[in-house]
Amino acid sequence: MKIVFLNYWNTCRKYWQKGWTPAIFIIGMFIYLLNISWLKWGSPLIDTGRELYVPYNLLSGGVLYKDISYEHGPFAPYFNTLLCMIFGLHFHTFIISGVLVTLVFCLFFYKTSRIFLNATFSLLAVITFLAVFAFGQYYYSGIFNFIIPYSYATIYSIIFAIIVLFFYYRFLTKEKNIYQYLCVFFTILSLLSRTEVGGPLIAAIFLGMLLDFKRHGNRKKLFKGFTVFCLIPVFIVSLVYSFFIVISKISSPAANIGFRNLFMRNIEIILINLDLKQSFTGNLFGAIHLQDNVILIFKVVLYYTGISVMFFLGGWVLSLAKKLDFIKRYAIVIGTALFFIGGAVFIQKNYFPYLIQYRCVPIICIALFIIAYRKYSKQGGQPKFLFLAIFSVFSFMLLLRMLFNVWAGHYGFYLLVPGMLCYYIFFLEIIPGIFRKVEARGLYKFGFIVVSVAFILSHTAISFYMYRNSTLEISSHRGSIKTFPVFYRYKQLLDYISNNTDPSDSLIVFPEGLTLNFFSERKHPSYYCSFLPGTFYNPDTEKKIVKDLEDKRVPYIVIIARSTAEFGPGRFGIDYAKDIWRYIVAHYIIEKQFGLMAFYDSRNRRSAFKEKRQ
Repeated sequence: MKIVFLNYWNTCRKYWQKGWTPAIFIIGMFIYLLNISWLKWGSPLIDTGRELYVPYNLLSGGVLYKDISYEHGPFAPYFNTLLCMIFGLHFHTFIISGVLVTLVFCLFFYKTSRIFLNATFSLLAVITFLAVFAFGQYYYSGIFNFIIPYSYATIYSIIFAIIVLFFYYRFLTKEKNIYQYLCVFFTILSLLSRTEVGGPLIAAIFLGMLLDFKRHGNRKKLFKGFTVFCLIPVFIVSLVYSFFIVISKISSPAANIGFRNLFMRNIEIILINLDLKQSFTGNLFGAIHLQDNVILIFKVVLYYTGISVMFFLGGWVLSLAKKLDFIKRYAIVIGTALFFIGGAVFIQKNYFPYLIQYRCVPIICIALFIIAYRKYSKQGGQPKFLFLAIFSVFSFMLLLRMLFNVWAGHYGFYLLVPGMLCYYIFFLEIIPGIFRKVEARGLYKFGFIVVSVAFILSHTAISFYMYRNSTLEISSHRGSIKTFPVFYRYKQLLDYISNNTDPSDSLIVFPEGLTLNFFSERKHPSYYCSFLPGTFYNPDTEKKIVKDLEDKRVPYIVIIARSTAEFGPGRFGIDYAKDIWRYIVAHYIIEKQFGLMAFYDSRNRRSAFKEKRQ
């Protein structure tokens, strides 16, 4: 019986270590989260419309950057266009894209985490990714997830970056050319998705090359690595962007539309993102309440220090119990574990909200880099430590946009994911290594897993609340989306447009709402996808939009009370875009109104009205 039991145990352990058993847990968790959140991703108003409509425009013969504005690289819209050609122009096609990306990300994120963590801790990291990041929903907008994200370019770029880092580690350890080629290929795709992710990726890898050069002094290796991993991807990406510029130049020789639209608009966006006094970027970075955010980071450090000390004391108590008899020893083990772990969870639940769990991650990334560099320098130049230095630098650079306000919501749903892995590496590998006693290490690791699960449950409690209350289904031939009942006016508006306008009529939604064009199957005749305050960073933009309205004789305009206060000016036509509003008032009449007049009522309720040219 003992031999049979041992063989069974060894077989289970083998499957666990090889990742087959964790894969079952991951797939099960994915299916569960997909089921409870089905169709409850995306927003009828914010950002989602751009991601749905741009492929629709490209399928109709449009050219990116020339015919329609797009802030990021060309890969995401053209890849989604390809999916639409295969599966049809339907909302479910975009869900397929998100599902594929999430599953592939789980695979490579697990494999990357296994470089540093055991199978159990790697499973915890992937479960955290799924529950907290991929399916997290902490805003009513529902756009910060991996299924229907606010920008597909973000999730494509981050998955390509993780794939590059995984293959780069394989290249460091095995030095096979195939891994080198794969790194170059996926680096190109990351850059063609979002340069804000591909750029830090190249910078982190180059820093790793410099560290390797400092240790070995091999100039030839440094030059070759810089050429292959940095210059070649940048050169190929430059050729791709040049292609779009040339196409635009051929179609409009008099004006270099491609260059202006592709680069000048993105320069404007970069300048906006660097303005920390602006409400949106200031809050994202944490500069608006900088002193309070710094104090919070200090409190978070104290909390993690406190639970580490608690678990160490618990381990010390367990080490003393080894001399006692069986019954007393196990009574003390159970009592000690319940007391110290229960105390840590109690403090977390009552005094340590989930919103600040990851506030100290930038500090952790810096600490990991220092530790990895020291070990790489003193322990024979092991590739594992060089890779950890690269990974920690990449994670830190991604977090610069939210340096003092790091959390899993908002842009953290993708920017924080590599940092989350650094978080687990630090607390489940580095910190336990400080403890000399086996009992202290064991209690600490088990206790930290319990605390981590408590944090996951705190995050998912918010997401599940959002999912439960997304009961309003908005449907058309293009698919269905479930959202909050507050959007019932949007449903009325969509039904009215679908039933009372001709399919050949064009429609512009101010200040944002391309989802309406997608679901109603009405063309959007403007170059710009949205008309938020940042669109008008260049004063000439407003004149171009007015001229567009005049030249293209747009028959229908919709005004939606979408507050833009997070960007500063909050009301379209009052605080910004006043010339556009004056043009609309002079040339259009109200045909149908849903709710209160947009932005013109002190109660500030969400409302929409549609106007038609006289």
